Amino acid sequence: MKKYFSILLFLIATAPLRSQNRTQAYSSSSGYTFCDWDKVSLKPEYVPIAGDTAMVFVSTRNYFPNNEFFLSYDFDATNTLHCFTIYFNQNKWICVPRKDLEHAVNQAPKGGSAVVFVEGFGKTFIGGVDRATRLARTYNVLTIYFDWPTRDPNFKQGKNYRATRKVSKLAAKPFTDFMVQMNQLKKVGKVNYAHLTLFMHSMGNLLMKYSVEKNYLDPKDTLFDNIILNAACVNHRHHKNWLEKMEVKDQIYVMQNKNDKILKGAKLISFRRQLGQFPKGAFAKNALYINYSARLDEEHNYFLFTYVLKRNPDIKKVYVSIFEGIKPVFDDEKKYKKIPTKNRIDFINTNPPKSKDIGLGISTF
Repeated sequence: MKKYFSILLFLIATAPLRSQNRTQAYSSSSGYTFCDWDKVSLKPEYVPIAGDTAMVFVSTRNYFPNNEFFLSYDFDATNTLHCFTIYFNQNKWICVPRKDLEHAVNQAPKGGSAVVFVEGFGKTFIGGVDRATRLARTYNVLTIYFDWPTRDPNFKQGKNYRATRKVSKLAAKPFTDFMVQMNQLKKVGKVNYAHLTLFMHSMGNLLMKYSVEKNYLDPKDTLFDNIILNAACVNHRHHKNWLEKMEVKDQIYVMQNKNDKILKGAKLISFRRQLGQFPKGAFAKNALYINYSARLDEEHNYFLFTYVLKRNPDIKKVYVSIFEGIKPVFDDEKKYKKIPTKNRIDFINTNPPKSKDIGLGISTF
C-alpha cells in the first residue's frame, strides 16, 4: 500500500510540470494567469470600477485581516464563515470583507446564472481565487466559491493528503451552514438568480457526502436547480445511499472519466473505484451519470482547461446548458449512447484524443 501511495503522490507532485506549458499556451486567448499574493489586496472600503467582475468568496480558513497573507492554510475550528466580495479586473484581485453571507451576495450581480463552486485537493486561498476566476471566465457565470483548506506548502504531499481527508469531515459542518444560509436568503428573495447550480469537483464531493451522512443537511429544501458531482474522488460503493437523500429542482449529474489518472491513483490507495471514474451499481435513481471516457484521455480537470474544451465542444456544451438551466439534449445517436438501466449517457468517440498531457496543476483533487 505504501508503494501505491507513493505513486499517487508522484502524480500530484509532478502535475504542475505537465500542465504549465499546456495552460500557458492558451493564456493569451483565455486571459488566465496564475494568481499570487502580489496580485491580491484586501481593501475594506473599495468601490468597484468599470471593468470589474465580482465573485462571492466564502472561506473556512483562519482569517487575519491585519496580516499581509490574511487567509491562512489552516481550518478555522470555530466554523466561522469568512465572507468576501472579490473583484477581478484582468489579472488583479481586490478582496472586500463582508460581515456575513447576505452582504457578500448583495454586492454581487443578481438575476443571471450563478454557480456555487467547491474545489478539492491542492488549494491554497490563492489557488482557489485562481480557479474561481477561471470558472467565471470560461462559463460567464457568477461564481460563489466555497473555500476550504486542502494544501499547506510547508507540508509534504503525503501529509497534505492525510490532512485534507481529515479536514473534509470538519468542513462538512460549515459547508452545511453555508447552504442553510443560502436557502434562507433565497426564501426571502435575497438570493435571486435565474439559475443556481452546485458544482463539486473531486475531493470537494466529500463535503456533501459527510453533510448528508452526518445528518447535518436537510435535503428536502431544493436550493439548487442542479447539482454536478464532477470527477468525484469519493468511494463509489454505497454512493446511492447518500446521493438519493439529496433533492434538487431539476437534476443531479455525476460526471465520469474512467481514464482519469488521478482517480486511478486514488483507487490504488483505497482499493475502491472512485465515483468519478466508472462506478458500478447500485446506481442512484435521482442521478444522471454522464460518461465522457470515450472523448477524454487521462484528464481530471476536463471542465476547466481550455485545450480540453476546444477539442471537446460537446463536453463544454453540457456544462453551459446545465449552468443556464437548460437540460442537456443527448438525442444524436452518432455522439451519445443512452443506457437507461444505469441512468447513464455515454459519449461516443467522434474526436479521438490527440494528447497524453493530462493538464492538471497542483489543484488536482
